Amino acid sequence: MTVVDSTLFSEDFTALDIRINELNPVVDLFLICESNFSFSGKPKDFYLSKNLSRYSKFLHKIRVIRYELEDPHPNAWVQESKQRQFLSSQIRSLGLLPSDLIISSDCDEIPKATVIFNLIDKPTNHLLVLRNFTGYLNVECGVYRRCRVSSAREFTSVEKMRRDIYVYDNWDNRRLVFPVMKIPQWFTCRGGGGLFPELTYRKPKLNVIEDAGWHFNHLMRGESMRRKIMFSSHTALAQGVDTLAINDAMAKAEDVYKRQITKIVDIDDSFPVYVQEHKSLLQEYIYSKKPTN
Repeated sequence: MTVVDSTLFSEDFTALDIRINELNPVVDLFLICESNFSFSGKPKDFYLSKNLSRYSKFLHKIRVIRYELEDPHPNAWVQESKQRQFLSSQIRSLGLLPSDLIISSDCDEIPKATVIFNLIDKPTNHLLVLRNFTGYLNVECGVYRRCRVSSAREFTSVEKMRRDIYVYDNWDNRRLVFPVMKIPQWFTCRGGGGLFPELTYRKPKLNVIEDAGWHFNHLMRGESMRRKIMFSSHTALAQGVDTLAINDAMAKAEDVYKRQITKIVDIDDSFPVYVQEHKSLLQEYIYSKKPTN
């Protein structure tokens, strides 16, 4: 039985530190894809490739694959989709057995190792619900339904795994109760398909696991955090989020995009062991309101 953790990487080293340390006991291969362009089409460096020594303890399990481009696609969602398609092709090339497991989520969407362990050697097509955090390890804002775990026999592509989440969450809210659902072009983003949406005819059979991990969004500071916001596919959301807005949100422990209500929580045994054991190292990512004079 082989467990493959597949993810994309831009520049979020703190999230990757937590991810690798959390999943190391159950993962056999960390398949990490990075590109020389951001989703929004901005050139970027191969940050992970140049800093692999940071993960010397885990190098025997890490495979970094480069999605190298000369020109990015002008549509950010298509650009993101193409990188995920490239990652999918690399997963398929591994020659996995039907019972092997594939974890698919972004770098900061981290499943619990205990959850993955309990899925080994079982038919698996799961959607993991993650506790959602923003800006800090202890600033919580609801839940995030995004991480997927699938047996290799169920795997088609990373895009299909993500599409199934959208369909699963929206199937029962269709305006017309026909056995068909339109998937917006902005979500599938296959490029070359024109503006015609994709249709699906059934609700995916996903097993949902609650409280199955953590989404540690924006665990970055300074220019790195500004780049992440500007580099993402959410180009409309990024408009107006400048350095001043970022600093203000960080000072108030608020969501940078002003979309979610946040609350400050204690770091306890419900957090990754790596976080519990490295609180001093991670201090700048733990919100502590400074007393006023």
